Amino acid sequence: MRVTIKDVAKRAGVSTSTVSRVLNKNSVISPETTEQIHKAMRDLNYIPNDLARSFAKASSHVIGLVVDTGSPEDYSNRFFCNTVFALESAFHKHGYNLMVVHAEIPDQDERGIIRLIQGKKIDGIIIPEKLACERLIAELQTISFPFVVLGKRASENSYSWVDIDNMQAGGIAARYLYAKKYQEFYFLVGSGDQIFEKERIAGFSETMKSLGVPTESYHILAGEHDEQDLKKTLELKHVKRSNRR
Repeated sequence: MRVTIKDVAKRAGVSTSTVSRVLNKNSVISPETTEQIHKAMRDLNYIPNDLARSFAKASSHVIGLVVDTGSPEDYSNRFFCNTVFALESAFHKHGYNLMVVHAEIPDQDERGIIRLIQGKKIDGIIIPEKLACERLIAELQTISFPFVVLGKRASENSYSWVDIDNMQAGGIAARYLYAKKYQEFYFLVGSGDQIFEKERIAGFSETMKSLGVPTESYHILAGEHDEQDLKKTLELKHVKRSNRR
């Protein structure tokens, strides 16, 4: 639900007319009351209508990319590095810069991002799917702020997102391994709960089936797989590089 001037007035313990005067920078209002109202606005993430309308007129030529501070491993992830490089290159061609925005949205509020928007520090924002919480999406839609979600979401939505064809990717992996004439096939995924993982698994499994590979010859292994865990897993499954048809 959108926060209104009435909500701010109630939170600050003043009348709506007093809030209106502060928004219009009326010097009649005391500094103490002004700060009280500003605090209420910050607490409620209130954005005045005139600010929302001004987004179309002002431009910082900066696009924000939200990064999860709760997942430091993302910084060493090759996909993340390639994504940042590609975004930087594309934005540079159009006279824009990229700003990395640190957040931990699922567990904390998103006021840091909203403050960047209020301060007109960014013209648009890119949000990874796992950080696209409903509160943030609703706030961005309320003020008509440009954003795109990086990755497909499982639920139906009315906003823009971009992703690769994950089912096709799973199929490509399956055909590549099949061409190597192996007899046993293993598909390693994380939790297996993410929509992109489910689609890749489906693409992999359907392709194996279409190639005539028996279901007992291809396996899906879910869980965190570092190098040592992977080695142990493969040893337990008796997988060998020389294992060919």
